[in-house]
Amino acid sequence: MQLALREVAAAGVPTAAAYGNRDDCAGLGKGDRCWHFPADWTKDFEFGPGIALGSTTLRQTMLFSVAGWDIATGQMATYNRGTGTPGVTALAPSVQAPGEFWLGGWPYFGTSFAAPVVSGVLANWMTCKSGVPLLPLVTAPGQQPLLPATVNACP
Repeated sequence: MQLALREVAAAGVPTAAAYGNRDDCAGLGKGDRCWHFPADWTKDFEFGPGIALGSTTLRQTMLFSVAGWDIATGQMATYNRGTGTPGVTALAPSVQAPGEFWLGGWPYFGTSFAAPVVSGVLANWMTCKSGVPLLPLVTAPGQQPLLPATVNACP
């Protein structure tokens, strides 16, 4: 899978991978690391120098690890990997996006729903801008998970 992702990245196409849900960490205890691939390969796909944004340094990458963002609370969703499992560590995601929808009165949620949102943003970006967009990890409650300048890349 990593070889296929590298071929896509070499062609200039960024990829979004689901960060993983908290049930991925079921059965792990304090001190364990919860892995989820390909999302945990994002550092292997970084390039160029970091760009400072306030106290955060953004890294350009061709593989985005996408966590879910809870629209109602305005913060990282509780279904993301590593939440609800005290002492279990997970690499931080590279970006967050809304990861829930309602159908027939039932909620559906997870990072597998958030990743296609970022895929759409990336596809939109690539139709009218050059280069890979920086999609920052937002951790401050109340902030939008994706910058409006990134979501609305095309005029």
